[in-house]
Amino acid sequence: MSDFVIEKQTAADIVYGLIKKEIIELNYKPGEKLSEQKIAERYNVSRDPVRKAVSKLALEGLLVSKPQFGTIVSEISIPQALDICDIRLLLEVYAIEHAVQNMSDDEIYILVKNYERLEDILKNIADSELQNQEIYSLDAQMHNAIYVASGNSMVKSVIDAYAFIIKRVQIANIKWHQRKDDTVKEMGMIIRALQSRDTEKAVSAMRVHIGNIRLTVEKTYR
Repeated sequence: MSDFVIEKQTAADIVYGLIKKEIIELNYKPGEKLSEQKIAERYNVSRDPVRKAVSKLALEGLLVSKPQFGTIVSEISIPQALDICDIRLLLEVYAIEHAVQNMSDDEIYILVKNYERLEDILKNIADSELQNQEIYSLDAQMHNAIYVASGNSMVKSVIDAYAFIIKRVQIANIKWHQRKDDTVKEMGMIIRALQSRDTEKAVSAMRVHIGNIRLTVEKTYR
């Protein structure tokens, strides 16, 4: 008999995941009031799983329930975002310093080819949402490859604990604050440094990348 247990998702689990995705991707905007009834209608479920999902998201800080007012999407916490940037700067500089020599040629080749593909999409396809999704995808792939190649599993564990906040800030910066072109250039600098196995350039490129994210947060929201 198998020892594996397959956990079945409840309606509340599914609704929780859908709402969380919409909040992170800013389809539900910071400060927006949400209607449990409309959410239930949208996802074709009863109010009960919506209430459970909302409660869970409130515990995570993504929603705020106000008596006599309702449920609103939480604002992006700027002090928290800045603190996370500082932690990322420490951990990701460490990670890339160790990853430069550890990452396989095949892994670097894939990053290079995917970056070239992204450049081609940006030049030839005008769909901004598709462009953004490709940027998010390559950014995640690049950073995850660096975490793994660093040889320190705790780097990924710590950063993953704040992944939804990092993604929310990233999307806000790209969609609302003109960070698309800079993000792509910075990824190119990091990938080229990995390709040349240049530790000094890789560390410098990562410092620039995380530093510019922090600077955008600081300038935009203060």
